[in-house]
Amino acid sequence: MSSNVVTLVCIVSLASVILVGAGLCMKKQYMDTPTIKTELVKNIKTVEDLVKLFPTSAAQIDAIIDFYIKNTQKEIQAIIDVPANKRTFANTAFALDRVSSFSDLPIAINAISMLENLSPDKDIRDAAHKAIMRVGNFYVDSFSSNKKLFEAFKAYVEGNAATDDLTSEQRYFLKENMDDFIRAGLNLPQDTLDYVGLLKKNLSELTLAFSKNIAQDNRTIEVDIHGLKGVDPEFVGALKKADNGSYLLGTDYPTRSAIMENCAVEDTRRRYFELCANQGYPENDTILKQVFAKRDQVARLLGFDSFAALDTADQMVKNPVRAYHFLHDLIKRAEKKEAVELDLWLADMPESVFLDAQDRIKRWDMNYLQNQYKKKHLSVDEEEIACYFPMKKTVKGLLDIYRQFLSIDFKEIPVTGLWHPEVTLIGVYDRENNILGYLFMDLYPRDNKYTHAAHATIIPAVMGQDGARVAPAVSVVMANFPKSTASKPALLKRQDVSTFFHEFGHALHALCGATQMASFSGT
Repeated sequence: MSSNVVTLVCIVSLASVILVGAGLCMKKQYMDTPTIKTELVKNIKTVEDLVKLFPTSAAQIDAIIDFYIKNTQKEIQAIIDVPANKRTFANTAFALDRVSSFSDLPIAINAISMLENLSPDKDIRDAAHKAIMRVGNFYVDSFSSNKKLFEAFKAYVEGNAATDDLTSEQRYFLKENMDDFIRAGLNLPQDTLDYVGLLKKNLSELTLAFSKNIAQDNRTIEVDIHGLKGVDPEFVGALKKADNGSYLLGTDYPTRSAIMENCAVEDTRRRYFELCANQGYPENDTILKQVFAKRDQVARLLGFDSFAALDTADQMVKNPVRAYHFLHDLIKRAEKKEAVELDLWLADMPESVFLDAQDRIKRWDMNYLQNQYKKKHLSVDEEEIACYFPMKKTVKGLLDIYRQFLSIDFKEIPVTGLWHPEVTLIGVYDRENNILGYLFMDLYPRDNKYTHAAHATIIPAVMGQDGARVAPAVSVVMANFPKSTASKPALLKRQDVSTFFHEFGHALHALCGATQMASFSGT
């Protein structure tokens, strides 16, 4: 996944609220750029300073948010207070970019968001959750629903920008942001805008709760040894046990792969499928219905026919009709191949796979059916292939490939004091051995941790006027790969390796993709 976890992770980032665009070629106007406080960036001199980005107590989280919200309010007011005839790209557009994407508050909330998803400490997770909601509400009030800020930006776009010597990229930045302000409803009557803002706050709270319910759903099912026929004995031996001696199956990804692809007992596959499918249920059933209703309300108040129309308006596809035709064209083209493969699978089904009353493959049998077909007819055994991808060797190979592709280097850096002792730190350097940034990796499953794989930016990669880095970028890659056992190293399936490369690619985009506009940086 992308910093779409993000999605998850950067719920309050202005990049996802009002700032969209592409990198700019800056001109002399930046000479009068106002100073936006970035103490968190300035203070990073050592690895210990990096660790300090992540608060270690609930009280520290609360204090950080209090302090940085007050600073951000002052910085926003400074933009609003610039007289119309004194407005420049620097003191209006560039200043907005900095305060929203490269000041202390967005950096702090990026780090705190990681703690909600990764910290084993419940008090810290809960405090992080509240902080994200609080900052999300602050961003709605102070940015996406702030008419005074909109009028300030509009005054520059319709005033001095017309005669300023701007590049085409700078003008694109202005156009995109004006479009985003309008899409956010800043041209609506104040009472309607206030209601849209309230709905956005409700949605922020609901979507955060939805994700939290999944991440912290630690339910398991119990299965005896006979119910685990076909599963790797070493994997079974590493499972937790109930008091009665049964094995406990949780919803982490290594367990999902082991059970759904290899377990020869249908009842176990069915029960386990239902366990995974019902993470966060029944709470999330109610939440999801509320999300649908409120998204539809927001879209219609903003002048769109549906949330799908609002959601696609600033994307390449532009509208849901084009998206529908694109997807259904792909489906039509794939149907012939699908029919051929389905016939092959059904001609030789494993003994524990049976079609339902409508002659359909049951959901919990699909992965097992495919895996057994590959083993029997294609001589492809994913468990055997995994033996070629032990974690240590895979990491080395991955880094070597990116060294060649991007002419950069990596060095593992010893680190302590983070949210979990399994977290590792990698320094990323250019060919002259200058530091580009730092990458934290949290790769193994545990209770209450984010359940998928994702990348998230903590500090974006930003350049000054001279093209030099303002500060090292910082990113996190999180995943849920298999752990080592007493007799076997951690082995990655091919899909795990693909996922690792995917998320690592996002991380390197974020670390290497430096721009002068912070909201354009990286992904």
